Amino acid sequence: MPHQKWQLLLHMIGTISFCYSFAILPSLGRNIDLLFEFTHLTIIGLLFSLVAFVFALIYDVFSKFGRLKTISFIKVISLIKDCFMIISVPLEGLISLMYWSIIIYDERLLLEPGKPRLPFLIDLGFHLFPALYLWIDFLFFTKEFRKSHSHVFYLLAFALSYAVWIQLCYFKYGAWPYPILGKLEDSHRIIFYFACFVLCTGIYHIGAFVHSIFNNPQITLTNSKKQKIL
Repeated sequence: MPHQKWQLLLHMIGTISFCYSFAILPSLGRNIDLLFEFTHLTIIGLLFSLVAFVFALIYDVFSKFGRLKTISFIKVISLIKDCFMIISVPLEGLISLMYWSIIIYDERLLLEPGKPRLPFLIDLGFHLFPALYLWIDFLFFTKEFRKSHSHVFYLLAFALSYAVWIQLCYFKYGAWPYPILGKLEDSHRIIFYFACFVLCTGIYHIGAFVHSIFNNPQITLTNSKKQKIL
């Protein structure tokens, strides 16, 4: 199967998986209301992942079947897709890493008292599959990626926005999205946010390094020269 078809298949599977997770979210009934669900980093990350994959699907279709008059449209779609991917790839890596680590250490830091864990497959749909789909897409299909300092700025802007957002929601609902945040004093909470940003940035740099190994232009150039010689 050609490279483009594998990529299209991945984007379709990922989009269906993300949509299913959102579809069952209200039925889980785990929070005050639907708006409060979006104080959870997991749900925000899932939203970013869904948007990124939807635009990736649109890009796949129009880049393959579109005509010359759609070139400008394709560029806009590609730009939107890339903006969401820049944030969602390291963010989903952070979510999966922190969630499973904390769950193993002490699940009471993430789960409200009296609330059981999600069923295993549903749990994977929220806390593992998004990272898996995005990182496969990033490492094996996003050939044009180039590391940039501006990407770190985007991650910082997202981190600050999220910190302000959950603080505002705390004023409205009187509750934090995760019990661990309620156990911290204000100064410690700020340090925790900063540590998460640093970890997310570290995941971005590690991902960029691994990406350069899988997509080394020198190796690609050498292989193409060998093919010409043969």
